[in-house]
Amino acid sequence: MATLATHKTALREYSILKTIEAGIALKGTEVKAAKSGHARISESYAKFNARGELMLINSYIGPYGKSTPAQQHHSYRTRTLLLNKRELQSLKANTAGKNLTIVPLRMYTVRQGLIKLELGLAKGKKEHDKRQAIKDRDSKRELDRTLKKYTH
Repeated sequence: MATLATHKTALREYSILKTIEAGIALKGTEVKAAKSGHARISESYAKFNARGELMLINSYIGPYGKSTPAQQHHSYRTRTLLLNKRELQSLKANTAGKNLTIVPLRMYTVRQGLIKLELGLAKGKKEHDKRQAIKDRDSKRELDRTLKKYTH
């Protein structure tokens, strides 16, 4: 399992309540470009369209250099996420009216070269939540240093 792209600020900006694995519908040049490191999901999010499909919006998969202009894809096109009906209904029920969003956390490959996306059901953090997380992290780091000093 090789990671192709990550959303580095997601854990800082959001509290992740639940994670789920989804497939992503890509064209041939998009698959090759993503595997060669031209994918970015740091500004993207997932949203339901009018037909009830989950779509990945504002993700970037750059052009693949070895393809002709006729084969090229649009870099910021909206891509369909592949989930079963039960998972879609669960996500739709969880996000309806609860100020929750669906954020992609990482894009990775699995067996036989399939590309998957790890989605997180997330709630945005307020400024004081971020400060508290920083304080907790610093106190944990200080505790670890102290324990390491006395255990050696």
